[in-house]
Amino acid sequence: MLQSKSVRPLERYLENMELTSNTELIDSLLESKKDLEAGKGIPWEEIKEKYGIV
Repeated sequence: MLQSKSVRPLERYLENMELTSNTELIDSLLESKKDLEAGKGIPWEEIKEKYGIV
């Protein structure tokens, strides 16, 4: 039990490092954020209706 508690933070750290070192992913997320801020997104309600999401 002790091992699983000490391993989880390490796993989270490694996952975080993997994600933040992926510059292509970060660039894409930043571009998406800019698009949303510029009003280029599609409202969630419209997506739900289009694809029949409950």
